[in-house]
Amino acid sequence: MSAEAVRRWRTAHPGETLTANALREALDVSLYRADLREADLRGASVSHPLLSCDTPSGRLTLVPLHDHWHLRIGCWTGTTDDLRTLIAGDDWPEAEGAEQDKRRPVLAAIADLVDAHIAYHGLNPLGSAPEAVTR
Repeated sequence: MSAEAVRRWRTAHPGETLTANALREALDVSLYRADLREADLRGASVSHPLLSCDTPSGRLTLVPLHDHWHLRIGCWTGTTDDLRTLIAGDDWPEAEGAEQDKRRPVLAAIADLVDAHIAYHGLNPLGSAPEAVTR
């Protein structure tokens, strides 16, 4: 199914470069689980600033989209401000009590790292029109 979605995208966008964002949009799923074994990825450009690692709270991914960055940690998504609000509170999606206390410093460090990564690469890593850029 994923290979067919790539073929449809290439037909609809002749001459355009297939990027990671285009793949995500064509597949309408995370690239993490995409089955691209039969897809024609010749000429695809999927390199971009990206953070990805395992944390006690789940997989961290920071992916640039056309006008903002998408931050996900496990099942949670949001901004670094949202993450800091989560860290300060006790209403977490997958941890309670002492486990929250163990994870707080890791998540605080992640928030700082993500902010530094965005500051380094900018709010417009994929070259969107400046008026479309948000954080």
